[in-house]
Amino acid sequence: MMELLRHEAQAGRGVLVVLHDLNLAARFAHRVVLMAEGAILADGAAQTVLSDDLLGRAYGIRVARGDGWLVPIGRLQSPD
Repeated sequence: MMELLRHEAQAGRGVLVVLHDLNLAARFAHRVVLMAEGAILADGAAQTVLSDDLLGRAYGIRVARGDGWLVPIGRLQSPD
């Protein structure tokens, strides 16, 4: 499905997809909008928006990264 949507985008058609899979967003999206609590936290290139800092702020998680993937590995400590 994502390859089909990529083909449509390359043909000049507008494509908007709502994803909760951050790996798919990182792999296919040219632009990512990261939301937290109903508000836009960041908007831009996937490499910028899916940073450790912004993911931590949005979801309260730490992530491990590999070649083209990321996995939540724990919750951030809340300040006391």
